[in-house]
Amino acid sequence: MSVTPVLAALRQATSADHERLDRDIRFHERVRDASARLDLVAAFRRFHGSAERLFDGILAEGEARPARRLARIDADLAALTTSPAPALDPLRANHGEALGWAYVVEGSSLGGRVLTRELSSEGVDLTGLGFLDPHGADVGPRWKALVAAIEDEVASGRATVDQVVAGARSAFAYAHSVLAAAPPSCEAA
Repeated sequence: MSVTPVLAALRQATSADHERLDRDIRFHERVRDASARLDLVAAFRRFHGSAERLFDGILAEGEARPARRLARIDADLAALTTSPAPALDPLRANHGEALGWAYVVEGSSLGGRVLTRELSSEGVDLTGLGFLDPHGADVGPRWKALVAAIEDEVASGRATVDQVVAGARSAFAYAHSVLAAAPPSCEAA
């Protein structure tokens, strides 16, 4: 896939945010401990569920809107605990910013697929982590469709590059606040 102008702008503007999140989340460490895994999955629920609510009323179902993952995360969480799921946060964005959020949310599917493969090859039990790879082999085509949809929205004038970048940076900042220091929110079953 060629790097489009908007994709290049997003990568350049968010690379430090992405690296910071990857470093601070301590994913590999946390998935190996039952209590830390539970907190991590609960934090992913808060992130993805809050993002889904943000998309409602802004992005129509289809190419520009990431697939809903909340039900899958709830099923994964139920495999780990009987405690209630954590609350979702009210988030706001305009159309262009929501596209930036979509870039981060759908991009997490790409990373989730890589992480799932790594964990599986290391023999790590994947209980409660099915949400990480929700699209399987379709992750690549879904990513390309999303990038094309974002490019189309910018080309049409319905969004600006600055709005999309601001939304992506906001999504990374929110993800960091939720995922990097996930407080205990549920009790293991």
